[in-house]
Amino acid sequence: MVIDPDSVLNAVQDHAGGHLLDDHVKLALIKDIRRRMTPQPLKIRADVEITCFEFDGVENIRAALKAAEATSTVQCEVKASLVASPLYVFTTHTADKVTGINAVIDAIAAASVS
Repeated sequence: MVIDPDSVLNAVQDHAGGHLLDDHVKLALIKDIRRRMTPQPLKIRADVEITCFEFDGVENIRAALKAAEATSTVQCEVKASLVASPLYVFTTHTADKVTGINAVIDAIAAASVS
């Protein structure tokens, strides 16, 4: 329907063989159907505990969070936020579940290496 709407909407006819739908009605229907059929973005979240017991532990944690956010792409922007002192959350919003999960996994890997 979304790819070729004319093939479906041209089949709608009255009993005399004329078309029931005007062009402006067709365009409104196509617009509404496309809007409703677009996939909703998913929110993917990972809870991560980050600790560092070295001398500059806070700076190392900050660098790890920046490294995690640096893995963001145009399709999946990864955000890191603090929940409670050792607990951080990495989130992303995307329409593709696999891409979002991979982006969060890459962010976790980047944070653990730093």
